[in-house]
Amino acid sequence: MHFTETWLNHLTPDSLVQAGRISSRQSGQEYKGEWSNNVPGTLSCWPVSIRPYYLPREFSHVIAITTYIPPSANADAACELLHSVVAQLQTEHPQAFLLITRDFNHASLSATLPNFHQYVNCCTRDNKTLDLLYANTAGAYSSSPLPPLGHSDHNLVHLCPVYTPMVKRQPPNKRRVKQWSEEASDALRDCFDTTDWEVLCGPHEQDIDSLTDCITDYINFCVETTVPTKRDCVSDVVVCSTGAPQGTVLSPFLFTLYTSDFTYSTDSCHLQKFSDDTAIVGCVSEGNDCEYRKVIMDFVDWCELNHLQVNASKTKEMVIDFSRKPSADIAPAEHPGT
Repeated sequence: MHFTETWLNHLTPDSLVQAGRISSRQSGQEYKGEWSNNVPGTLSCWPVSIRPYYLPREFSHVIAITTYIPPSANADAACELLHSVVAQLQTEHPQAFLLITRDFNHASLSATLPNFHQYVNCCTRDNKTLDLLYANTAGAYSSSPLPPLGHSDHNLVHLCPVYTPMVKRQPPNKRRVKQWSEEASDALRDCFDTTDWEVLCGPHEQDIDSLTDCITDYINFCVETTVPTKRDCVSDVVVCSTGAPQGTVLSPFLFTLYTSDFTYSTDSCHLQKFSDDTAIVGCVSEGNDCEYRKVIMDFVDWCELNHLQVNASKTKEMVIDFSRKPSADIAPAEHPGT
């Protein structure tokens, strides 16, 4: 949250508002900042360096600049002064994510900083938009208004991050790796030994460029036909007795990764995965529960094949009967270990 307007008076001691230089750490975030370019009547801005726990890898850190331009200030002079501050920060921190926010009143940075994007598109005071937020990255936020805080005459603005990291925007890179071995080397050597180089190089005579292209293409052809290419490969089985710590953010990701190859979904039966649990839901009509039981057995077999142990003590089966007449009892599902 950014605050730039207070209700201080001459009775407030200076020691209560002098921040000087701060450096603290809390909840995995680092804050460093200092008062900068506080020109009375023109511009007040405070750059603060932040390193959140979660940050897209294309950004080194975040620099948030809280700015206040008084209504009586010269807008052009204030924007030029702010431009000098931003230019210096961008020179010193070229990979930083820069935010410039708060009360601009009648000023605008659209001409001074054309590469920055403005994200506040709602009224912040009556029918005017005085509080703005600029960032040096496109598609970063979406804004929505909130009620004023206390007796403030400005509305709060909720900014929701909508930025897509670069790693998710880029298509995956597919690579083919040559699997070199003693057999492949021997086969390639035999291919070169049985090649009639005079017949291959004779037509090119003294044309060194044409001869180079011919030999290069021939070598590549021999490599493609003799050296196998490794595409889909499976690593060796490694038994690990340790797992992810309780409550770690990696648990949902690892669960999704490990169980992604077992799926099942039909009109009468499907497998539902939760954060760290799995449920098999089946619709049994006229006593035909073959599909439901088959999915259970397939899932148990898949767990054994992938060295996963089903916790039978926490496995429950619940039957919901929607028929008006009592139906025959359904035998509980069983698997080895129960």
